[in-house]
Amino acid sequence: MQKKSKSPEYLKLKKFRGEMLSREKQDHQKAYREKAFTLEEMLPHRRVADELVSLYLSTFETTYRILHVPTFLKQYETYWAGTETADMAFIAKLLAVMAASSCFFSPTTRLNENDTLHSAAGGWIMAVQSWISSINVSSTIDFNMLQIQCILILARQADATDGDVVWISSGSLIRSAMMIGLHRNPARFPKMTRFWAEMRRRLWATILELDLQSALDGGMPPSIDLDEYDCDPPSNYDDEDLTEDLTEDVIPKDAAMITRSSFQVLLARSLSLRVRVAKLVNSLKFALSYDEALRLSEQLVQYRDNALALFPDNASTSISPESQQFTRSFLMFIMVRFLLVLHRPFSLSVQLSPKFSYSRKICLESSLEMLSQLDAPAVSLPEAQACPHLGQLSGGMFRDEFFHAAITVCVEVSLQASEFSSSKQPPGQLSSLSSLNDLVRSQQDVLVRAVEHTLDTFGSRISPRGKGCKAFIFLAMALASVKARLNGEDALRKVEQVAAKSIKDCERLIRGKAWADIRREDGPVVPDTLAANLNSAAPEDILTLDSIYFVGLTVSDQPLDFGNLFDSADYGFPELWNIDFITGF
Repeated sequence: MQKKSKSPEYLKLKKFRGEMLSREKQDHQKAYREKAFTLEEMLPHRRVADELVSLYLSTFETTYRILHVPTFLKQYETYWAGTETADMAFIAKLLAVMAASSCFFSPTTRLNENDTLHSAAGGWIMAVQSWISSINVSSTIDFNMLQIQCILILARQADATDGDVVWISSGSLIRSAMMIGLHRNPARFPKMTRFWAEMRRRLWATILELDLQSALDGGMPPSIDLDEYDCDPPSNYDDEDLTEDLTEDVIPKDAAMITRSSFQVLLARSLSLRVRVAKLVNSLKFALSYDEALRLSEQLVQYRDNALALFPDNASTSISPESQQFTRSFLMFIMVRFLLVLHRPFSLSVQLSPKFSYSRKICLESSLEMLSQLDAPAVSLPEAQACPHLGQLSGGMFRDEFFHAAITVCVEVSLQASEFSSSKQPPGQLSSLSSLNDLVRSQQDVLVRAVEHTLDTFGSRISPRGKGCKAFIFLAMALASVKARLNGEDALRKVEQVAAKSIKDCERLIRGKAWADIRREDGPVVPDTLAANLNSAAPEDILTLDSIYFVGLTVSDQPLDFGNLFDSADYGFPELWNIDFITGF
């Protein structure tokens, strides 16, 4: 039997994919050929370094506490003054810091005539990794090295540089930290200064959090058990209150006073609960009962509300309003993420039992809350201007979560369409549901626009190396299927058309085309006010349908069987994306 010949378009795309893989391999080989002594040569001009360092300190350093800011800035000034021999560990740390904060710039922002900032950041990450590998033996594991590795994990996630395998690195990082006793209570070391005791608490809390988040990313259990350490959580100190020569106890700031450490202090309170959720949901044998899930959900909501209540507009703070907003958004995102992880396994079982309606409602509301954090792509800003908002992390660190949230909205719209289609009364009869149908369609339009806005943001964050294309293409296909279903069109045909266009858009982006130009060629775009509108909407304004009103429906009446769509072990993997899924909407 003769094999069916491939289309020219398919062969062209396959060739282009090969070119991309070859280019990525060459980039890795080039970076790993760099010797340790060339790290200093990779530093950009001070003007660029100043902006990237300031950006890091006002964003990531207000969430994951890794550096003692006054000490780092003192070392930074000393380096540029050239009065002392350059410390390679500091240079590696500086490169990692700049690589992490580069994610807040457009993927096409240029560092110089030859490189974009994004490509330079990838080179910095790989060069620092190479330098660590060249010296990393047991005798060199120290506090500095752990700091560098933590910042590297942040940078890899933020810049989508091998961020999908960070869980492996975070597990190794935990073991390295335990080797130097970071997991033990500093009170067990009488000679340890108060400064270093608090710095150890901060870094250990950061390492635990990085591992927990990366475990969720990979659908894996966290690497550590809560009974395997006794290091107490950090306190709400400003860095200026801690100095290496500190001899007396310093009273921590009140919880109502926002400092660089507030995020970490608040998040640490819910660590044990979130670790339990991650282990239950990512367990090989899923045995979480719905009653237990509801109890855990109630506790998560309470922790979230209590934490966010400490971030009002008029709160006392030692950080800038912009930093405070980033910190608040980051905190909200993480707590909402755990709510979604907890409720997803139950949300679509509402087709089998109305008692799961609450999970369906929570998933939709939480997804919309998450998507509201996506700022419109800053296409109207100068390309060289940073955009330090949570939405910029949609290209790397939180890309999968934004994607899952958007898919959840797509599934909700599809289910609503199916339920109302099945509930229509015969023609010629007065329908008591006519007004409700109009309301539902209006709500569906809002939900569709939310997904369109997410897709627009995904397109703006695709890197020149092609990172982010997969989520962009699959979301475009899912959205096309939903819109075709709502409009009574051929879903398969629409999906094929949109898939082909999305792939071509990705190719143009990788070859250097600006997303703003592609949007302009495509015509009208989603209004920039959409995120704000979603953010201001009250939860009760979003209509979710309780299956109790459609008890006559059976699973066979639905467009497809969603039974394992949100299974944590499979969700998001390529096997999910088959023709039955796409055409089933």
